[in-house]
Amino acid sequence: MKILKKHISLIILIIIIVLSCVLKQELIKTIPILANAGAVEDDELMIEHAKTILSGNWLGNYKYNTIYKNVFFSIFLALAKTVNISYINAVTLLYSIACVIFMIAISKLIKSKVSFVILFEFLLWNPVMYSQSVLQRVYRNSIIPALALIVVGSYIAMFLNRESKTRYIAIWSFIASIAFSSFYYTREDSMWLIPFIIFIISSTIIFYILKLINKKNIKEDLINIVVKVLFLLLPIIVTILLGNWIAVKNQQYYGEKIVNTQSNSKLSELTNLIYSIKPNIEIERVSNTREKINRMAEVSPSLAIIKPNLDKMMDIYAGGENEEVINGLFTWALITAVSNSGYDTLQKENELYTNIINELNMALDNKLLEKQNTMPFLGCEALKKEEYVQWFNTTIRAVKYISNYNNVNLINTKPSLYYPGLYEYMSYFKEITGNRVILEDNATDPDGNKMLELIGQEEYIKSVENKIKVFAIIRKIYIPLAQILELSGIISYIVLTITIIIEIFNKKYNSIPLWIIESAILGAILTLIIGVSYVEITQTNAIVTLYLSGAFPLFIAFSFISIYNIFIKFCRKTYFEK
Repeated sequence: MKILKKHISLIILIIIIVLSCVLKQELIKTIPILANAGAVEDDELMIEHAKTILSGNWLGNYKYNTIYKNVFFSIFLALAKTVNISYINAVTLLYSIACVIFMIAISKLIKSKVSFVILFEFLLWNPVMYSQSVLQRVYRNSIIPALALIVVGSYIAMFLNRESKTRYIAIWSFIASIAFSSFYYTREDSMWLIPFIIFIISSTIIFYILKLINKKNIKEDLINIVVKVLFLLLPIIVTILLGNWIAVKNQQYYGEKIVNTQSNSKLSELTNLIYSIKPNIEIERVSNTREKINRMAEVSPSLAIIKPNLDKMMDIYAGGENEEVINGLFTWALITAVSNSGYDTLQKENELYTNIINELNMALDNKLLEKQNTMPFLGCEALKKEEYVQWFNTTIRAVKYISNYNNVNLINTKPSLYYPGLYEYMSYFKEITGNRVILEDNATDPDGNKMLELIGQEEYIKSVENKIKVFAIIRKIYIPLAQILELSGIISYIVLTITIIIEIFNKKYNSIPLWIIESAILGAILTLIIGVSYVEITQTNAIVTLYLSGAFPLFIAFSFISIYNIFIKFCRKTYFEK
């Protein structure tokens, strides 16, 4: 009877999860995409790459931005198109699968089926995954929350199963390998999950070492442990192999073995060098002032060649009263100027960059230019003492932004801005995504006819408005509950940390594994937030849903696990107690 009861509850659990996923998929499937008109360096670039991948021509003919960004999102778009799933459906389905995988991964932590369902629903209906800047934009941040959940869940599962049979770790290792390699080559700032992975791997190895110390005959256990550690490292190995494959593809098409031009390239070497040269004028978020560029051009004949075009591009990218280019846009001005100066292949670009690097270094050696400190790994000039306080305050602001769910909503049914040439642009978006775009009534094709997208648009807008109302209600209910959950989660984590310190003094270590998991998730969230906050104060406006998207579901997961396990710890026997 108990077995039957257990199976019935499991079946009910599965039915609830499946119905929830189906309901969300049904609600979301007709939502229009936000075709970001003219975003040639962002959304349009992703579409263009997906189109060339589908044609068998990798990333197409080389230009200044061809391999500037990582490629996996375009591969994702191409795969969705190949299996005939629309973009909106593909992103939503991927996220639903990620929620299921994550919940299975942490099932040893949450044994109550009611609690299991509650956390699943909190993850599934997180507003970030039906927001205009994440779901509706055809851009790479839309898949970051799903991939982050899978990576974090998989490594937690490997940690929880560290003493189980090797096959359990192997299964989760393969899942993590696919997710992490995909995650890592979606954006160039994917390093924020690395500390989480290192912390989990290191903690697991420490557990194994302590286990071996207490064993007399360690040979058999040692072999088993080595195999398990190799599986822990497999996702990193697969990620390196995928990067090598991408680099080889780029070498075949563009002549250089490189993953992207933002990192470990001549361009990145040059930009790091430029940022290390001290300007004579201090302007917030501007390290590369016009006066500094003028001084560099005086000592670098190669830079002087492209300076006329660089000046033009800086005029275009400049903003504000000082007519300077903020750090977040300077590299775009530079690479566009290089392209406009006739350097239209990767080899030509690298030759130019090499010459400029050599000339600037010579000028620095001869004291014609002065160096300034830069932040390791993060780029740009080092923060001043007073700016560290600003960094801390900005970090707090980013945390509040996530917990308040600011600007996390579906787009209103306002038509896309129409402009001549929009027809071809929208045709590419529709072709790759399989989703609709809402247009203004005066949008016409090159022959002057109303664009096909306008047919039935009035009825379509009404149906979208109804869907938006439903999601608005869900959001209204969700946000206050999530805010209570997250605040309680932080408090629970603090209580857990204090409790563990007390227990360690009493030589009790049963709660340490749980604290490791909690700390690892929190560390991943904080790494992302701190990095985004640094970008906010030194480069460009970065505290936005787009860049913080990966933190939203992880914050919910962290909070719920904290609360649940604190409750279990003080009210019932914990999972970790023998």
